[in-house]
Amino acid sequence: MYDDTHRQLFDAETGEVRYTGTLEACEAAARPDVDTEYKNHCVECLPGYMAEDASVTYMILLEPVAADRATGTNQTGRACL
Repeated sequence: MYDDTHRQLFDAETGEVRYTGTLEACEAAARPDVDTEYKNHCVECLPGYMAEDASVTYMILLEPVAADRATGTNQTGRACL
């Protein structure tokens, strides 16, 4: 992946990682049809970007079912596209 010239997440001259650093950049990069300006960027969408009146709903099964295998979670808020 790191030798792929079509998927280079950093500036080859400076070594700086390309990432979204604003709410606007997060919104442009995190949608299904990624804005071309943000292709080959790490998408950083910070919790502070959420609206103050946003809410979270958790659904808990009344009769839990064990998973077939363990799965990890991604709590960093950053993904590379």
